[in-house]
Amino acid sequence: MSSQRSISSFFTPVGRTTSTSKSTSDSASKPGSSKTAQTPKANRSTSRALSKTIAKGKAKTKVATTLETNDVEDEADEEEEQEDLPPTISFSKRVRAFSVQSSSQPPSSDSAAPAPKRARLERRIVGDKEDDEQAQPEDLVLEDREDEVEEPLPHKLSHTSPKRSGKGIITNRFAFSSSQPADSLVHEEEEISPEAALRKRKNHEKFVKKLGRPGAFEIRQKENGEEGDEDLDEEEEELERPPEPKKGSKAAAKRGKKLTPLEQQVVDIKEKYADTVLVVEVGYKYRFFGEDARIAASVLSIVCIPGRMKFTYDPSEAHLDKFASASIPIHRLHVHVKRLITAGYKVGVVRQLETAALKAAGDNRNAPFVRKLTNLYTKGTYIDDIDGVDEHDAVGAGSGGAASTGYLLCITEKLGGGAGADEKVKVGILAVQPSTGDIIYDEFDDGFMRTEIETRLLHIAPCELLILGELSKATDKLVTHLAGSTNNVFGDGVRVERVERPKKMQTTSPIHVSEFYAEKLKSEAAALPQDLLDIVTQLPDLVTICLSAMITHLTAYGLEHVFDLTKYFKSFSARSHMLLNGNTLSSLEIYRNQTDFSEKGSLFWTLDHTSTRFGRRLLRKWVGRPLLDRSRLEARINAVEEMLSSTSERTQQLKTLLTTVRYDLEKGLIRIYYGKATRPEVFNILNTLLRIAKTFRNVESPEQCGYDSPLINGAMASLPTILETVEGYLNKFDHKAATKDDKYSFFKEVDEYDYIVDSKMAIKGVEFDLQEHLPDAAKAVKKKNLDYVTVSGIDYLVEIENSGIKNVPASWVKISGTKKVSRFHTPEVLRLLRERDQRKETLANDCDRAFKDFMLQIAGQYQEYRDVVQSLATLDCLVSLANVAQLPGYCKPVITDDIGIKVKQGRHPMVEQLLIETYVPNDIDLGANQRRTLLVTGPNMGGKSSYVRQIALIAIMAQIGSYVPADSAKIGLLDAVFTRMGAFDNMMTGESTFMVELSETSDILKQATPRSLVILDELGRGTSTHDGVAIAYSVLDYMVSSIKAMTLFVTHYPILAQMEKAYPREVVNAHMRFEEATDGSEDITFLYQIAEGTAHRSYGLNVAKLANVPQAVLDTAAVKSKELEVEIKGRETARWFANILQGNINTEDGLLSEISSLSIS
Repeated sequence: MSSQRSISSFFTPVGRTTSTSKSTSDSASKPGSSKTAQTPKANRSTSRALSKTIAKGKAKTKVATTLETNDVEDEADEEEEQEDLPPTISFSKRVRAFSVQSSSQPPSSDSAAPAPKRARLERRIVGDKEDDEQAQPEDLVLEDREDEVEEPLPHKLSHTSPKRSGKGIITNRFAFSSSQPADSLVHEEEEISPEAALRKRKNHEKFVKKLGRPGAFEIRQKENGEEGDEDLDEEEEELERPPEPKKGSKAAAKRGKKLTPLEQQVVDIKEKYADTVLVVEVGYKYRFFGEDARIAASVLSIVCIPGRMKFTYDPSEAHLDKFASASIPIHRLHVHVKRLITAGYKVGVVRQLETAALKAAGDNRNAPFVRKLTNLYTKGTYIDDIDGVDEHDAVGAGSGGAASTGYLLCITEKLGGGAGADEKVKVGILAVQPSTGDIIYDEFDDGFMRTEIETRLLHIAPCELLILGELSKATDKLVTHLAGSTNNVFGDGVRVERVERPKKMQTTSPIHVSEFYAEKLKSEAAALPQDLLDIVTQLPDLVTICLSAMITHLTAYGLEHVFDLTKYFKSFSARSHMLLNGNTLSSLEIYRNQTDFSEKGSLFWTLDHTSTRFGRRLLRKWVGRPLLDRSRLEARINAVEEMLSSTSERTQQLKTLLTTVRYDLEKGLIRIYYGKATRPEVFNILNTLLRIAKTFRNVESPEQCGYDSPLINGAMASLPTILETVEGYLNKFDHKAATKDDKYSFFKEVDEYDYIVDSKMAIKGVEFDLQEHLPDAAKAVKKKNLDYVTVSGIDYLVEIENSGIKNVPASWVKISGTKKVSRFHTPEVLRLLRERDQRKETLANDCDRAFKDFMLQIAGQYQEYRDVVQSLATLDCLVSLANVAQLPGYCKPVITDDIGIKVKQGRHPMVEQLLIETYVPNDIDLGANQRRTLLVTGPNMGGKSSYVRQIALIAIMAQIGSYVPADSAKIGLLDAVFTRMGAFDNMMTGESTFMVELSETSDILKQATPRSLVILDELGRGTSTHDGVAIAYSVLDYMVSSIKAMTLFVTHYPILAQMEKAYPREVVNAHMRFEEATDGSEDITFLYQIAEGTAHRSYGLNVAKLANVPQAVLDTAAVKSKELEVEIKGRETARWFANILQGNINTEDGLLSEISSLSIS
C-alpha cells in the first residue's frame, strides 16, 4: 500500500480540487530510505481514491502518464535524467514514459480498508543505451493498443476519468492500459537481476522525491505554460542541488546556496559586466536573472518570478533557492532590447554558441551549453535594427521631445588657469554616429559660462555621453543639466557614462591610435587610404585622447570599424558656416520650440519636407550650419529655384523616386559594413540602390541631366555610377530566398561557396544512405519492398501492418501507429538521422559564414554607395526647400558681400504657419555705415520680440539656401547670430538672473564682429532700475562705437532713446505701433507694426488686465503708477531749475537738450 500511495501521488491532476486529509508518504518507510518524502494533500487524496477503486475490484489497471521535459540545459546529465524522470510522448520534445502497473484482489467483505496490493514502477524505453543518450523526439514511445487512434499527444499533465475500451483506457491527457497478469509480473520480476531491481528502486525513490513534493506539479504546469520545456529542465536542475552545509557552519556562511551550471554561467558573466542588464538565451526563451529580472519586469511590463536578487551571497536571501527570473520569447528580443536601452540601460545579450545536434557530436556533450556575451547595446550604439532608437517617427513631431541624432559624444578637458569669472578650460570632444559613420571632433578654449561647450552639445544633440576623466565643476554642472533636464535638448533620456582617464593617457593615446590604424592598414580587406595615419596623427591632443577612449569603448560593442571611415571625419570649428551658439539655437527655436520643447513650431519643422530619412538628417545639418561661402550658397539657392520651376520629366522621376525610397539606406549600408545586416535587409538595400541607378541610367555625364544648376547635375549624374556593381551583387543570390531569409537557398548554385556545396553534398550522401538501407530493412521484416513514410513531420518511418508485426526486430523503435499499421525507425535510420541533423547544423553555420563574407565584399564598395546616398539626400533637401519656396508670400533672397539686411514685408516663418489669423508683416533696413542699430521700444505684448526674431530667422533661412517669407530680401553674409533674450535663473549651475544676463552679454561682446547680427532683449532688467539702465546704456554704446555689429536692441528704458542723438547715423529709434482708446479709458489696441520714434510708456497695466489680474489690484497699481510718475517728473523739474540757477546750462542748445530729456523721461 505504501508503494501504491507514493506512486499514485505522482498522478495527481494539476488544479483539481481534492480533500485536505493529512497523511505522510510511505515511500520514506521503505528499507534503505534515509529521507522522508512529503506528499501533497491533493496527491494523498487522489492516492486514496485510487486505492478505493482498486479495492472495489477494478483490478488489473495499468496507469500511464506523461510528463513533458526538455533536456536542453544540461546534456551532461542525460543518462541520469532518463532514469530519474518519467518520459513523455511528443513529436517535438524528448520522449520518456513510465508505466505504473499494479494488481489487486477483491477485499474481504469484513474489511474496511482495501487489501494490500502490489505495485511496481516499470520504466519502458525502447532502444539501447547508446541510442538513448542521443535520443531524438521520435526515439521513445509507449506501445499502441488495439483500439488506439492517431491523436495529438498530450503536452501537459492532467487527469480525467478513464474510458474503458477493450484492453486499453483512453483519456484526453493520460493513456491508461490494463495491467499484465500477475503471473507475468512475477515472471518479469524473477528475470530482473538484483542490481537492476536495486537501481530501479533507487530511481523510484529519487523520482518521488523530485516530483512528489508540495506544489511540484503546479510548478511544472506553470513552467510548461509560460516558460517552455527548456525552463522546466532548469527547474529540475535547481531542485536537484547538492546537500547544503549545516546551518551555522563557516562553509554555509561563506558559500550559501550552490549554483546550477546555468546560474554559475550567469554569475561569471555578471562579474565582468556588472553595469549591464543581461539577457540570457535558454532554449527557446531569453531570460533575465536576479536584479536584471526586476528591471526587466518594471520596464517591459512582464512577470518577475520571485527569488534571489543579488548575484553575490547575501544572508537575507539565504532562504531562497534560486534567482528571481523573467523571460521573453526569442522573436521579441530586439523589441524589448530597444525598450531597455531607451530607458537608459546598457543591455548585454548572452547567446548559446552551440546547438543540441552539434553538442551531442562534440567533445563537450557532458558539459552545459557554452554561452557567451555576444552583443552589447546602449542608446548610442544600437544598430541591430535598421530603424534604430532615435528615429523621428518613433517619437513624433509633437510628442514632447525633439528626436535625438544618435550621436555618442566623448568629452574631456584640462584646466587652462584662472579662477572665478576668469576661469579657462581647454575642451576636446569626439562625437560618433555609429548608425551612419559620421564623426565630428573639436578642441577649443572655453570661459566661465561654458558657452562653447553648450553650443556644441546643442548642435550635435547626442543621445549618449561618455565623460572621460574628471570635469571641472562648471562643466560637469552644465553637462549634467543639459542631459538630465526633463525637456532636454537631446531628446528623451540621455545616457551618461563616466570612465577614468589615466594620468599617462596623453602619452599613450597617440601610440594606441597609431597602432590601431597601423593594424587596419595591414589588413588587405580594409580598403583604407594610404594617408590614413597622417589624418589621425594631425588631430589635436585632446581629440586624440577622446579618439583613443572611443576606440576602446566601441570595440566592446563591435563597432570599432566606424573609425576606418576617416573620409567622414569633420571638424566642428571649420569657419565655413554661420555660428549659431547654444543661446541662439534655443532663443530662435531652431530645432525645438520653447513651449513644449517638441519639434513642431521650430525652424527645422518649417523647412522639413523631405521624403527620406537620410535626407532629413542632412537637412538638419544644413539648418544648424548656414553657409558662409557665397558661391556655394548661391549655387544652392539657384538649385532650389530651378527645382521649383522645373517641370521636366527628370524632375518628376526624382520626386517619384524619393517618395518610394522606404529604407534608410545610410543606416543600412553601415549595417552591411559592420556585418550586422540580415539577408532581407541586404536585398532591400541593394534593390533600392538598383532602382535609384536605373532611374537615371541614361545619364552618363552632368551635362546630360539638362539642368542649369551644377549642384543638381553633379548629384544626379552620380546616381547611376553604381549600377554595374549593384547588379553584380544582386545576381549572386536568389531574391525570393533572401526575402524569406532562407540561408540554405540564398546563393545561386553557380555562386555558392565550396564549403556550402560540400555540406549539401554530405547531406545528400546521408539521404542516399537512407534509401540504400531500405532493402536491408525489407529483408529484416521478410518483405520484398518497403518505402519510407512521413507522418506528423517525422520522416523516414518504416510502416508495417500489425498483422506482420511479429517479424519486426526488437531493436526497431516504434514511433507511432494505428489499428492497422505501426511505424518504426530502425537503428540504422536513427544513426543516419542523427548524422543528417549534425550535417544540417554544419551547413547552417557555413551559410552564415558565407553571408558574412558576402557582406564584406559589399563593404568594399561602402564609400562609393555612401556617396550616392549622400547625393540623393542632397536632391531630397533641394526638393524640400523647393516645397517651402512654393508657400505663398515667399521670395528668393539676394545674397551680397556687403554688410546689411534689407527686408520688405517680412514675416515670422513659424508663427505665420501656426497662426490662424494673418501675420502682420514688417520691414527692416540695417546697413554697415548707417542705421546699424535699431532701438526698439513699445508696449508689452506689442510684438517687439517676434519682430527681432523674424529678422534673425530670415537671415538664417537665406544662408541655408531657402526662400524667405517676405516680398523681397537682400542679405549680406553674416558670420554669426547672437541673442540675449529673456531672463531666467539657471538654478542647476547656481547662477542668478542677473549673472546669466551679464555672462552671456560678455561672451557676445567678445565674439561679435561687424558681420554679426546681435539681438539684445531687455538687457539690465535683472537688477535695479538705475544699475540696469547704466549697464544697458554702456553695452549699447560699446556695440555701436567699438564692435559696430548690426544690433537689434529691445528695451523698456525710454532714457536709452537718447543714444540716437549721440549716434544719429548709426542708431534709429523704433517702436511697435498701438492705438489708445478715444473714450478716455486706458485700453489700447496693438497694431504689431514697426514705426520710427519712441514709445514713452510700456502699458504694463493693460497687459495685467488681459491676464485677468483682479480689478482691485489694477486700481491700486494705476494709482501708484501715477504717483510715481508725478514724483519722477517733479525730481526732473527740480534738477532742471537747479542747473539753470547754478549756471550749469550756458547755451541755448544745452537748455533745449534739458527740456527734451525732461519730456522723454
